[in-house]
Amino acid sequence: MVDKWVINRAGLINFWYYDEEEFHFSNGRLLLRGSNGSGKSVTMQSFIPLLLDGNRSPERLDPFGSRARKMDNYLLGEEDTGQDERTGYLYMEFVKKNSYRYLTIGMGFQARRGKPLNSWGFSITDGRRIGKDFQLYKDIGDKVPYSKMELKNRIADGGEVHDGQGNYMEMVNKLLFGFENIDEYDELIKLLVQLRTPKLSKDFKPTVIYDIMNNAIQPLSDEDLRPMSEAIENMDNIKTQLETLRESKDAADRLKKEYDRYNTIVLLEKAENYLSAEKELSDSRNEFAKQEEELERYNNAHLEAEKKLELLRSDQKLYDQKKQELEKRDSFQVKQELDQREERELELKTRKQEKNKILDDKKERERKLRYKLKNIEEDYQVLGRKIDKILKEMADLAKECNFDEHAFASEEISKRPPVEYDFTYLKNELIRYRDRIAQGRDKLAEQEKQRHEYGQTLQLLDEMKKRKKYALRELDRVQNYFDEIREEYLEAAYRWQKNNTLLKLSQKEIVDITRIIRSYGEGKTYDDIIVELRKKVNELESAIHKKLSRLESDKTNWQEELDQKEVELEQWKQRKEPEPQREEKVVLNRERMMKADIPFIPLYKAVDFQEQLSPETRGILEEGLLDMGLLDAVIVPEEYREDILNMGKGIADKYIFSEPQLMTHELSLLLKPEKIEDSRITPAVIDQALKSIVLNEKDSLTFLNEKGEYNIGILKGKASAPLRPNILG
Repeated sequence: MVDKWVINRAGLINFWYYDEEEFHFSNGRLLLRGSNGSGKSVTMQSFIPLLLDGNRSPERLDPFGSRARKMDNYLLGEEDTGQDERTGYLYMEFVKKNSYRYLTIGMGFQARRGKPLNSWGFSITDGRRIGKDFQLYKDIGDKVPYSKMELKNRIADGGEVHDGQGNYMEMVNKLLFGFENIDEYDELIKLLVQLRTPKLSKDFKPTVIYDIMNNAIQPLSDEDLRPMSEAIENMDNIKTQLETLRESKDAADRLKKEYDRYNTIVLLEKAENYLSAEKELSDSRNEFAKQEEELERYNNAHLEAEKKLELLRSDQKLYDQKKQELEKRDSFQVKQELDQREERELELKTRKQEKNKILDDKKERERKLRYKLKNIEEDYQVLGRKIDKILKEMADLAKECNFDEHAFASEEISKRPPVEYDFTYLKNELIRYRDRIAQGRDKLAEQEKQRHEYGQTLQLLDEMKKRKKYALRELDRVQNYFDEIREEYLEAAYRWQKNNTLLKLSQKEIVDITRIIRSYGEGKTYDDIIVELRKKVNELESAIHKKLSRLESDKTNWQEELDQKEVELEQWKQRKEPEPQREEKVVLNRERMMKADIPFIPLYKAVDFQEQLSPETRGILEEGLLDMGLLDAVIVPEEYREDILNMGKGIADKYIFSEPQLMTHELSLLLKPEKIEDSRITPAVIDQALKSIVLNEKDSLTFLNEKGEYNIGILKGKASAPLRPNILG
C-alpha cells in the first residue's frame, strides 16, 4: 500500500479571533459544525487553498469570490480595536501513517495598519512538530510570534523559508504533489477554487461542472505557440524568397545571354584586330627585311661611290689645271655658256618628264583614292549601321544592367563624322561594373548560403529547444525520481525506527538524520548518514559491551554461587538428617531450651507429606513454609508456653503452639505427623499444631498467632522441582 501524505493537524496563531488553536483531522478529514456566521468558511478558507499556493488575494479568501475580505482584516480587525501591528501564523501538518513521518507547511503574516502586508512561507521537513518539539512563538509571559528571521534561524537546515508566492508554491508542489511544472499545479488549485462553491444544491447542473472544467484548462501560452508561428512565418519567408530567387534567376539568365552575345562580339572584334595586327606585323617584318637589304646595298654603293669620288677628285685636279689654262681663252667661256644652256634644256626636259610622270601617278592615285573612298564610304555606312545596332543592343543591355556609363559613351561614339574613341575608360568602368555584378552575385550566393544556414540554424534551434525541453523534462523526472527515492528512504528510515527494538534513536537524532537525508546530494553524502548512525551504534555497542561485561561478571559470580550451592547440595544429600541454616541466636535459644528441658521439635522433622500430594505440590508447599519461616519453626507442647515466653532477652525463634481451628481447611490435610522419640511430643501434639495452621478458600496458607495473620500463596502453579532441598522428604 502506497504511503501518502494526509492532513493530520491544522493550526492558527494570532489569526482572526484565535490566539492559538489546533484542528485535528481523522485520516485527512475534518467536519466543522456550527450555525451560519460562526466562522466555518473563514476557518477553512484560511487553510485551503491559501496554504497550498500562498495566494492571499481577497477574492481567494472569500468562497463567494468577492474582494470584501482582506488578510489585513483577519490580523488587525477593525480600526476601532486599537490593534496597529500583529504577527500571525497558519500551518498544516501532514503525516504518513505507515512510517509516522511528519511534514509541516505554513505561512507567516506581519500586518501593520496603513502599510502593505508582509508574508512568508515555510516548511519543516525534518520531523519536528509544531506544539511538540517546535514552537512558532517565544513564551516570555506573553506568547510573542517569531519574526521571519527568527523563524528562519529556528528552522535552520530542517526546512525552508521563502518570501515570494511563486517560490512557496513550487516548494509545496515539490513536497506534496510532484507536478512536472508549476503551471499544471496552478491548474489544480484553480480547479479547486472553482469547485469550492458555497451552495452546491443551487443551480449546480452538469453543464456548470463542464464549464468549470473547461475554464480550468490552461490556455496555450505564447511560448507554446511561438515555435508553430515561427515555422509558419519561416515557410512564408521561404516561399517569398523562392519567388524572388526565381525572378532573380530569370533576370540573371537574360543578362547572361546578352552578356554572352556582347562577349562574342567583343571577342570577334579582338580576333579581327588580332589578325589585322598580325598581317601588319608580317608586312612590317618583310618591309624591314627589304629595307635592311636595301640599306646594305646602299652601303656597298656608298663605298664604291666614295672610291669613285676619290678617283674623280684626282681627275678633277687635273681638269682644274686644264680648265685654268683654257679659261684664259674666250672660246672656252662661249663653250661653257653653251654647255650650261644645253644642260639647262636637258634638265628642263627631265623635269618635264618627271612632272608628267608625277601627274600620271597622282591621277592614278586620285583614281585609286576615289575608288577607295567609295569603298570606305560604303564601309562607313555599313559600320555606322552596325555601330548603331550594337549601340542599341548595348543600350538595352545597359538599361537592364543599370550601366549608366554607356549613355555618355554612346554620345561620343555616335558623333558624325566619327572620331577615334578611346575605350579605356569604358572598359575600366565595365570591368568595375562587372566586378560589382560578380560581387553582387557572390553576395546573393552568400545571402542564399546564409539563408540556408539560417534555415538550418532555425531547425537546429528548434531541435535544441526540443532537446532542452526534453532535457528539462528529463531533469524534472530524474529530480522527481530522486525526490521519490529520498522520500522512500526517509519512510524506510522511519519504519526502521518504528520497528526497531534495540537501536532506538531519540527525536533529536531522528531530526538530524532527516536533515542529512533531505540535504543528500547538496553537500551531504551517504557517509554523513552512516556517521550519525555509527555514533548511536557505537554508544549502543559501548553500552552492550558494558552490559555484557557486567553480565559476564554476574555470570561468574552466579557460577561461583552455583558451584557453592552444588557443593552445599551435595553436602545436604550426604547428610542423613539435613538441617536448614539457622542464625546464631536461634541456635543459642534452642540450646537454652534443651538445658531447660523443654521439649520441642522443628516442623520439618515432625511432619511428612500426605500421600495424595504430587511432587510439584510438595515443592510449592515446602517453598511457602520455608519463605514464612515455618519449616524450621519448633512445635512446643501447650503446657510449656509460659516457660518459653519467659525465657528472657537475647533469644530469637519461631514457635508453633496448639490452637486448633475447627471446621476449617487446615494444614493437617496436606501434612501428617511423624513418630517422634520424645514421648512428651506425641503425634497428637503435632496434629494439633498442624490444625493451628489453616488453608483459606483461596488456597492460601494462614499462620495464626498472637501477632496477627500471615498469608502465603500456594498451589498457584506447578514446579518441576523444589527450589530448595526437600527437607520434608
